[in-house]
Order: sequence, then C-alpha cells, then structure tokens
Amino acid sequence: MAVPKYLGLKSVLRQRIVRGEFVDGMLPSESALRTEYGVSTQTIIRALHDLRTEGLVRRHQGKGTFVNTDHSSDGRIGILTYIAQTGAVKSVYRQNLLRGLLGRLRELGEEPHIYSFSGEGLVPDFLEHGKKVLEHVAGGRLQCLVVTESYEPDEVESAVSKWGVPIIGTHRQKALSRYNVTLDTESLASDGIQYLLDQGSRKLGLIIGRPVHVPVHPDVMTYWRLMEQSRLSVRPGWVRGDLPPSAMSGYQAFREIWAMDDRPDAVLILDDIMAQGAIRAMVELGVSTERDLTVMVQINRKSGLVFPLPFVALEFDVLAIGAACAEMAVQLVRGDAVEQPQLRVKLTPRIYPSTGLPGAEAEEMIQPDAMGASRYKEEKTLS
Repeated sequence: MAVPKYLGLKSVLRQRIVRGEFVDGMLPSESALRTEYGVSTQTIIRALHDLRTEGLVRRHQGKGTFVNTDHSSDGRIGILTYIAQTGAVKSVYRQNLLRGLLGRLRELGEEPHIYSFSGEGLVPDFLEHGKKVLEHVAGGRLQCLVVTESYEPDEVESAVSKWGVPIIGTHRQKALSRYNVTLDTESLASDGIQYLLDQGSRKLGLIIGRPVHVPVHPDVMTYWRLMEQSRLSVRPGWVRGDLPPSAMSGYQAFREIWAMDDRPDAVLILDDIMAQGAIRAMVELGVSTERDLTVMVQINRKSGLVFPLPFVALEFDVLAIGAACAEMAVQLVRGDAVEQPQLRVKLTPRIYPSTGLPGAEAEEMIQPDAMGASRYKEEKTLS
C-alpha cells in the first residue's frame, strides 16, 4: 500500500515539533525542506497547510512558518484535539472535522483557541494535556470548549464543570457530554445497504473497528438491525467489530471471513484504514472485487488513500459535522437557545464505483511500514 508523500512529510514534521527540535520555534524554509526530504514544493505546501489546520503551526507572511507555543489565539471558543502517533497512515475524519469547524467559526466571526497535542497512546490523558485549558477556563478566557473524539468528553466536562463552561463532544461512539454533534450513522447505513441490495447482494459481511474504550462498537448493532430488516443473510462470523481500527485488523478480519466455508457475497467496511488492510488481504488471496465479491467502503471525502482494487465508495463529507459543531458553539457563547443539544447530522452520501485510486493523489507515493502476511501468521501461531 502507498500513501501520498505530503502525509509522510506532515507526520515527520509533527514529530519534530512535538520533540521541540526547531530552534526559536521556526520551521525550515521551503527550499531547505525540499533539499532535506527530496520532495516537491506542492508536497511541502500541502503538509504545512494540514499542520496549520491542526493548530500546530502558524505562518507569518514574509517571515516563515512558526510552531504555535500554546496553539491558541485570542478567541472565546476553544478546540481541544489530539493526534495519535501510531503510524504513518492516519484517518482524515478528525482533520476534516477541524477544517469544517474552523471554517464555519471564522465565517461567523469567531477565532478559536486551538489546543493541539500529540502522543503515542490512542486515548490521551486530559489531566496531562489540559493544564493550559484549565488555566484559560479558570481565568474566564474560554466560554465554550469543543472536544474532538480522541478525548473523553465526560472526563473533560468533569474537570471544567465548576466554572460552568459548556463542553461540546464529537464522539461517534458515545455522547456522555451534555452537548454532542456527530454523524447520523443510521442514514448512511440505510443508504449503503439499500445500494448493495439493488446490486443483487444477499449475504453481507461487515468489518468495523472497535474503539479502545467500548467493548462493542454501537454501529455494529445499527447495521445488524438494518441488515435483518432488509432480509439480508447475516451470520456472526461475517461480522467483525471486535478488533481495533487499524490496517492490520482489517487484514486479519477479511482473511478470517474468507476462510469460512459459507462466505458473504458482499463486505461493507466502515473504516478507510481497515479497508486498506482488508483489500491488501484480497490481493494476496486473489479475490476479485469485480467477480468474486462486492466491496463497499464507508470513506470520508478526499481521504487521499490509495487502494489496489476497485470498490464501491459510500462517501460522506465530515466538513458538515464540523460546521454544525461550530454553529452550536456560537449559539452557546452568544446565549442563544440550543434546540438539539445531542445533534446527529444526517448526510446524503455519494455512492459510486471507485477505481481505488483518488486521481491526482496517486501521483506522489511513499511506502509505509510493512504490514502483512508474516505478522498475521505470527499472531495466529501465538494464539
């Protein structure tokens, strides 16, 4: 599998920022980055643009790009986000949520504080990262805090509750905070299943990542119920929602589904990173996504990921989630009534046959760390 070079460059620069390697907080010039990493100007521009979106750097016209020391501006709305350093390939769900959130806030005249952290773990510790947030909350600087889904919104809400600052969560799996904006999974699931039915599929498999903080992904039950209502044949061995969201998990899940005597005729994969692993397994097993199996991938628009086989894309644009979150935050700080504190945004997906390659995104590729059969065989032997 390959990923665009700008994602690899962004990952390297982010790690150097976290380690504090840049003298006086200034990043190297574009010409220095071209020489050091052997990449094009366009690759550098895209990597720096994403780092600015995540709040890690800021650009001063005519001076250069600088590290944000506290990743904040002078606004009254805060955004708390976390980037897990667990591999070169990252899901762009959170990145596009931030883009939608920041874009809409600025349209509404609000410039937020951005508190951005990185680390090795999948679930960050707010008590470790939240000192600056709590300082600003206690000082009356923040009137609302938006928490991206890596953090536990109930943990953050508990920490700031005595100051009366409302928390907006963006968890897809659970909503324990009073305010939460997330995706209406049921509408996506219904549209995706109906498309597969129209294509003649009758035996459906499901691969979905299990978040580390819940025993079963709630979306598994949503899909299972809709599949039964649609009179699709569904069996426990065809539904894999017990593995963490990673390429390795997708690889493992598909191999185990395909090893069954009674196989599904379609597989719906609800994570773009897991899909890369699953499709890698299909290539190794000689499975044709045009002859042997229909593969549908629920994927965020403009993911930039590359797949070696064609599939059916169940594509949604998470920018709308961020925009809805921004509107709720502005309502709260301006004292307006919030009619739907637990808002599930219904999106009409674009469903289309994909070649597997995202066009221009495939022009510059790098190979990520090896992930495949040898590791899978080792794990099976140990188990």
